[in-house]
Amino acid sequence: MLDLSENKLSGSIPDWIGTKEELQILSLGKNQFFGSLPITVCCLRNIQFLDLSQNNLSGKIPKCINNLTSLASMAETTYLTSHSYGFYTNLVPYDLNAWLTWKGSKQMFMNKGLRLLKIIDLSSNHFSEEIPIEIEKLC
Repeated sequence: MLDLSENKLSGSIPDWIGTKEELQILSLGKNQFFGSLPITVCCLRNIQFLDLSQNNLSGKIPKCINNLTSLASMAETTYLTSHSYGFYTNLVPYDLNAWLTWKGSKQMFMNKGLRLLKIIDLSSNHFSEEIPIEIEKLC
């Protein structure tokens, strides 16, 4: 989970975001990001919640958006985190709770409800072309 929403961040969305393939929740909404949506976003195959809303993004939505296959999956996800203790790493399951903006108001989503949630929010930006038809594959 990476939540950097509402932080007045600006500049372009960094390309390294796409290198975090294990990322399931990415919230960059309500910032001042501008420029094109980097093609590397299409590498987030495990993403279930992608919020890039209320920024100043422009250009086109990449056609490879249909690579975000976890958004189309009906299966639940089991969230895991890795904790490092010295030289040892253990995978430990944990409960995940998150405040998410849903229809304009913040709401708490807890554990099972959050696991079932699948959202992509690109609203309130300045994309210049039509929404690519490839996005239908996420429905």
